[in-house]
Amino acid sequence: MALAVTPTGSISLALTGLETLLVNSATFRSELGTTSTIEASESVYFDYVKDNDQEFKRPFAVVAENGAGYSQFAGGDRNHLKANGSLVLTLVANAKNRDHHKSSKITFLNFAGGVIDEIAALFGSDQFYPFRSIETLAQAERTAPDDRDEENDFWEIHFGISHNA
Repeated sequence: MALAVTPTGSISLALTGLETLLVNSATFRSELGTTSTIEASESVYFDYVKDNDQEFKRPFAVVAENGAGYSQFAGGDRNHLKANGSLVLTLVANAKNRDHHKSSKITFLNFAGGVIDEIAALFGSDQFYPFRSIETLAQAERTAPDDRDEENDFWEIHFGISHNA
């Protein structure tokens, strides 16, 4: 679905820029079962999923701002500042190979790593927002064993992505 508002500020441009990179990931689209970037964008949410009553069809991604600011990038008699900041990208997908934890984790990390590898390959391309680094913020986590069932067995992982405007 197209945005009703055009992003213009450094923070909104970063959010939408990461969404654009994400939907251009063939691995992300494949996990969704689509080749369409437009359909893939329907599985990318802004802001963290906080409420238990909010259920999104897995797999999905959450993109949220983590911090923003300005840093001096040139010396001399002028104070040149450049926008910078970070985003959090959360990837969530149903567990596969559910009866074997190691295989399930590796399958999920193949998905998450493929997405991140493809996003990183697009960094610096002229049509994409100027991101500069990706790091894992926390290890991949699976639904607790006592809470798992056919409908509720999934993995999630969080990445920090820094940017310059």
